[in-house]
Amino acid sequence: MVKFHLPQLSVERVLGIGLGFTFLYAGISSFTDPRPWIGFFPEWTEAIAVPSTLLVVHGIVQVIVGAALAGGFMLRVASAIAALDLAAIIVFYGIDAVTFRDAGLLVMAAVLYRIARKDLRQ
Repeated sequence: MVKFHLPQLSVERVLGIGLGFTFLYAGISSFTDPRPWIGFFPEWTEAIAVPSTLLVVHGIVQVIVGAALAGGFMLRVASAIAALDLAAIIVFYGIDAVTFRDAGLLVMAAVLYRIARKDLRQ
């Protein structure tokens, strides 16, 4: 029988990689195929800026946050931004068929923030 040795990953690393992948995917996808992503911006945001501009800014933030989370650097800041972003999506976009995903990711980001914040005190 073949045995595989997997490296031990901390909860912090697993959460960072999982959240990071999600944010990287969404951010990169908003550049490669923006059409489906534009529809997620509520109509009232057009008073703030053109939706395509908001999408570019949001995509850039998602790529930066995703890279930080996946790479394991600036976890406290990156997880706080991720949690705020996900909370804003739930509040401003509203409840729909995929809110369960956003709520789960929000909890993951909050837990990662708590872990990263606690690590600073040690």
